[in-house]
Amino acid sequence: MNLPKRLISKSFEDYIPTCQEALAVKKLVQQYSEDFDMNSQYGTCLVFLGTPGTGKTHLAVSLLMELFKAGYKCRYEVAAGVCDRIKATYSSRNHQDKVDSINFFCAPHLLVIDEIGAQHGTQAEMKILDEVITARYNNALPTIVISNLDDLAICDYIGERAFDRLMENSGVILTFNWESERLK
Repeated sequence: MNLPKRLISKSFEDYIPTCQEALAVKKLVQQYSEDFDMNSQYGTCLVFLGTPGTGKTHLAVSLLMELFKAGYKCRYEVAAGVCDRIKATYSSRNHQDKVDSINFFCAPHLLVIDEIGAQHGTQAEMKILDEVITARYNNALPTIVISNLDDLAICDYIGERAFDRLMENSGVILTFNWESERLK
């Protein structure tokens, strides 16, 4: 699953909503988990947007843990890690290396790409994220993307085509716009 140490123990049970909006988002993510057979059949994606410290990653990892317990293959990556893995193939003369790297991100039933917008925002990074999202889209594989950007900025950051593909088949944007838990 590739979870950092800080995230390994996260669960729905220890995500304590501090407002009605947070409770509603938690329920939607739990429902997505319960309906994952259908969501995976259609490749339904989720986009978590909002300010730092509001529980975006916590809820995404809680979902991953539930699906992992149910026997699904899941993977967590930060966007920079996705980009770095594929950029590392650029020096190879073998095109198959790049294809294999993209296919690596298509292996899990669910892929979470966190921290979109924290990298440099180059055209190469946009192209890489588009290629990974498109490959998963073409295989009807659900993806969750997480960012501190708003919906317009993330569309600009990953490209209109990739964003549109995340929204197909009832893809949902969940906005986390409450106070940071880290600041309390």
